[in-house]
Amino acid sequence: MPDWSYRTVLRPLLEAMGPVLGRDFAIETMAIVARLPGGGLLIDLLGHMRPDPRLRTELLGLELPSPLGLGPGLDVYARALPAWQRFGFGLIEVGHVTVGDKPHRVAAERDDARSVIRLLSPTPGPALAPLVEQLRRDGRPQTPLLIRLGIAPETNAATATHECRTMIGELRPHACGFSLATLRVAMQSAWSPEEWTEHVGIVVRESMPNPVLLCVPADRQFTESSPWIDAALGAGAKGVVCDGASALHAGFELGASAVAASRELVTSLRKHLGAGVPIIASGGVQSPRDALALYDAGADVVQVDDGLVFSGPGLPKRINEAILARRLANSPTTNPPLLRLVDTAWFWSLLIGIALLIGTGIALAIAFTQVVHSYDE
Repeated sequence: MPDWSYRTVLRPLLEAMGPVLGRDFAIETMAIVARLPGGGLLIDLLGHMRPDPRLRTELLGLELPSPLGLGPGLDVYARALPAWQRFGFGLIEVGHVTVGDKPHRVAAERDDARSVIRLLSPTPGPALAPLVEQLRRDGRPQTPLLIRLGIAPETNAATATHECRTMIGELRPHACGFSLATLRVAMQSAWSPEEWTEHVGIVVRESMPNPVLLCVPADRQFTESSPWIDAALGAGAKGVVCDGASALHAGFELGASAVAASRELVTSLRKHLGAGVPIIASGGVQSPRDALALYDAGADVVQVDDGLVFSGPGLPKRINEAILARRLANSPTTNPPLLRLVDTAWFWSLLIGIALLIGTGIALAIAFTQVVHSYDE
């Protein structure tokens, strides 16, 4: 779990396996450990990643443990949900889910030079039937679960609406809400405005009382997407998910290449929608600085996925600490300066460093002046 062991030992081993085998091995191992008796406590012990209570965030009537979410691009089969709940996330998104009885095979490639991952599937997410079976086996997640509803390319509006209704009927007991990932296909297939509005309206009514958020691709021009976004919000969608995955000829690309586009989309969305509409943002978050940039642009919740591969499993903890530090710096407080000083991590690190220096001085003094053991002479 700690980043030092991941960077020096585990990541090279996983890279040697190849992107698909390495991904599946890591996630399956996490899933097995989390489901063992005491496995969750072991993850807590190794990672210490539970978010600080002061990070609690309100979103769509839900109280999230933190404003940091797990995106759907890493655990594409949603196998390790009990483990992810221990990583300090306030929200977990699964998807995009499509109708089907058999698991999809999602091949992957990793480009270390560009820090990106390519998912070689037009529907890189779990099939409906296996996902429902697994969610029933694991029980309702402790961390709020957002489920992304997807459709195959070139699906027409009527078929898309029917498939989404089917998925919502099966998944409603397990989800806190749904993100609707049909906009890309609707734009590519030139659905009419009436078809789009009717589609979103039916999905919203079917999912009630769970909210529906519209998934907006960051690799499309905002001026092109904005009429579709306005229509979806008018039909009852409660918020927006900025999808940082870039479309390829046969799949999607996740990683550092999406940072600028995602930040630009979030900025445009916040300016266009105002302060009242929730925005969940993702796209190449591989450091606390990337996450803070999306928050500054206007996001309410920021998601990570590929960053766990390139930066290590300690990334959620580092992001949560950065958010907390900013909140404490920006919030008014009546605590005296000494208490504010004690509340900072660097203060305790400084004390440890001073203690080590004092201990070193004592050890040197004894070594130069005393014979502790006979072989010291």
